[in-house]
Amino acid sequence: MEEKNKELEHVFEHAPIGLLYLDKDLKVVRVNTFILNFFDVKFDPTSKHCYKVFYSGRQADGLCPECLATEALKGEKIRSVERVIKPNLIIKSTFLPIKKEDKIVGVLEMIEDITEQRRAEEKLDNYLEGLFALHEIQKNIVEKEDLPSLLSFIVSKARELTGADAAFFGFVEDDVIVHHSFNGIHTEDFKRIRLEKGAGLGWLAIQEKKPIIVDDFFSDQRLKKAPYQEVEKEGLKSFLAVPFMSRGGLPLGVLYVASQKKGKFTKDSLRTLITLAGQSSVAIEHYRLFEKTRRAYEELQDLHELKNNIISNVSHELLTPTTIVKGAIELLKEEENPVEKEKLYKIAMKAINRQNMIIRDLIEAARLERGELKWEFENVDVKQLITTAIRYFEPTLVQRNIKLKVLLNDNLPYVRTDRKRFQHLLSNLLSNAIKFNKPGGKILIHTRRKGEMIEVSISDSGVGIPADKLDKIFDPLYQVDSSSSRRYGGTGLGLAVAKRIVNFLGGEIAVKSRYGKGSCFYFTLPIEGKRDGKHNVS
Repeated sequence: MEEKNKELEHVFEHAPIGLLYLDKDLKVVRVNTFILNFFDVKFDPTSKHCYKVFYSGRQADGLCPECLATEALKGEKIRSVERVIKPNLIIKSTFLPIKKEDKIVGVLEMIEDITEQRRAEEKLDNYLEGLFALHEIQKNIVEKEDLPSLLSFIVSKARELTGADAAFFGFVEDDVIVHHSFNGIHTEDFKRIRLEKGAGLGWLAIQEKKPIIVDDFFSDQRLKKAPYQEVEKEGLKSFLAVPFMSRGGLPLGVLYVASQKKGKFTKDSLRTLITLAGQSSVAIEHYRLFEKTRRAYEELQDLHELKNNIISNVSHELLTPTTIVKGAIELLKEEENPVEKEKLYKIAMKAINRQNMIIRDLIEAARLERGELKWEFENVDVKQLITTAIRYFEPTLVQRNIKLKVLLNDNLPYVRTDRKRFQHLLSNLLSNAIKFNKPGGKILIHTRRKGEMIEVSISDSGVGIPADKLDKIFDPLYQVDSSSSRRYGGTGLGLAVAKRIVNFLGGEIAVKSRYGKGSCFYFTLPIEGKRDGKHNVS
């Protein structure tokens, strides 16, 4: 019997868990060294201690150890509970009733330190939660075309997984970090923060090329030119910032989390945010690739439409005068009346001139696009060039009963321009003013000096241009409506060529219009240079 008691004594003392034996009065009868070390108390085996001595001042979870032991004395059930006895210590207590001759004579409490186990489980939970968030982000990257909503999701997850009070992005835009996608940020002043290169936490993270933890924003000496007032107004104190880069290594921006407490963020927070920042860079690169692909597709569609317009408009415009010339020549063969012959001759010449203008615009547009033109600049008189251009259109003006008024300033200086291209420019704009005018309408040509430029305006009382079409009319082959090329004629190249010519001559061209009331095209050209004479410019 004595040998058996020694064996039990040895097991009790060297057990890998704490063992505490209580009698029916909840006095401590026996306790092993594990318990004494665990609770850091001394025990005199000659006197029974109150059970409460082991938990005095340590109970943090509201559970009553004495109540649990009393409960065990009343029955045969084994009761296990987890208890937090101080912030960094978690134990598991199991209460076992001790019987002797079918009577409960005491309670054995077995205590395990499960702090590390619970920490490991918590880390595992956080890791699994992070993996789930990562899976959601990757799924959104594949499925979503809307970058703002995707970034908003990432910011929300960053705040949630790190336990932060706020999270947001900072994007590098022309050497300035501009902040977007806020979660938990309330003040407009904070949202408007712009960090010039080298300033603030964002640039520190980008320049260091690594995550930066700031325990106290207002005392960290690493920060330069930081927005202290805005951060103080928002009530934030600690930050974690992770830079994210493009595949080519260029800085795209920074993912931030922030807290109202000092020293909030740990290495665990850091790992989570690094993962999210990596996914952010993938998301942004994915979105940029998508946008690039979309624009390329739209350009291909535009090219396809352009090709169709070229085939449709140009073939029609070249065929119409050809048909007119052919018909006039056939009639001339049979016509004997000199007056009628003259009329047919003029019809044929007018059609040929129209065809020549179409071909000239096509060739000029192609040569302008390829940069093959030779420009001969000289100082010329605008008044003389306009007067010459008007003479060419006089028969058409008379035929359509359109009144032309010219207000030319006699005191204007010469302009520095290419005479031939200037004539082409005027011809296209005058042709437009006549073509889209009404019978009996009006055209006004006006010139004036505007700083170091000469402005020429050509106004008409024609059909006008809808407001939503004004920004497109200088595009190659553009027609205000699909029927305009048939109703009024033209390839849609005239204004595009005019704009290119004005730009090459060093000026600007624009239009004002009221739909149904008429349009005013106006352009500027630089005044004469210091040198006279011709010179070629490729």
